[in-house]
Amino acid sequence: MDLTGRMHVVEESGRGVDEVITERLDQVMDELMTLQADAGIDLELSSREVTFDVLVSAANPLSAVAQASSLLRTAVHAAGGGTPDWPGPDEEAWTITLVSVCSKPVPELMPQPEGPLVGAPA
Repeated sequence: MDLTGRMHVVEESGRGVDEVITERLDQVMDELMTLQADAGIDLELSSREVTFDVLVSAANPLSAVAQASSLLRTAVHAAGGGTPDWPGPDEEAWTITLVSVCSKPVPELMPQPEGPLVGAPA
């Protein structure tokens, strides 16, 4: 799950914007680690664009977005950031990449064989 967005940073006296952005994102990454999230951050300083990646296990895309959004937003807030323009789960800002699919047989939906199974003990 990816979320790409722009950051608004207020300069702190004596510190450059790039330094503030890098420090804040380090804090966000620390918070994601505290939350035990399988996450990463990619920063393009020239455009002030940041991409958050987070791997979640979910039954469907909407659930995946909700889980990823919650983890990322919690980490940003815990690091002292704000999220006034955070996208909702149905907005196009989210990119979902299917990593793997796991299926389990549901016994009540499986057809039951008629008669004895060949090779089965009597």
